[in-house]
Amino acid sequence: MSSPQTLVDAVYELRRKVDSEETFIRRTLRRHFREGAALLDVGCGFGRFYDIAVRAGWKYTGVDSNPDTVERGRAAKRDIHNAAEFAPERKFDALLLAHIVEHFETDALLVFLERYLAMLAPGGILMILTPVMHRGFYDDFDHVKPYNPEAIRQMLCRSTAQTRPFAIPGEYRELDLWIKRDPLWHSYRTTRLNHIFSIPLTIAAIVSLGLIGKTTGYGMVLRKTA
Repeated sequence: MSSPQTLVDAVYELRRKVDSEETFIRRTLRRHFREGAALLDVGCGFGRFYDIAVRAGWKYTGVDSNPDTVERGRAAKRDIHNAAEFAPERKFDALLLAHIVEHFETDALLVFLERYLAMLAPGGILMILTPVMHRGFYDDFDHVKPYNPEAIRQMLCRSTAQTRPFAIPGEYRELDLWIKRDPLWHSYRTTRLNHIFSIPLTIAAIVSLGLIGKTTGYGMVLRKTA
């Protein structure tokens, strides 16, 4: 039996319904995809976005490097694969990279993207969710480097001339940029005092439809044009 929902839980849950990574994903699926489209969730973890994709009528495939999460996903009858063994015969209509790129140094990220972007069909959609530098960025021990939107544009959209060429397959066009704002600077210090101050700020963020708050990340949508 689950514990009763507290006021704090209720306020935070309402905010997730108004302006959140989940609402960004739902909006992107609705705008750019037909029912039955094939989505590859790269670094899917425990499948945070699985229900959203399935309810939208998508064909969901997940891939992860953690064998425990892969086993757990398969136990739940989901199409989940171990990254080391993943070699799909088809290309996907969409790729989701949710909180992935910030775990790589530049050279390793280029190798990673070269592999997975080759699995995206021409005309397909790439969705990236990632934090920017903020006070809580390095609270995640394995966070390596933040990549701002312009850095992604330089790499995938060739927005500026670079002395070093990027061997990334395909050409990309930016379709959407959503800015993630939190009522307080993101931190894992979840003391009672934090919640006392964050509730009115969270309500202000809800009323403003996400315009009030500190920038802590973003979601970017790009189309593979060739």
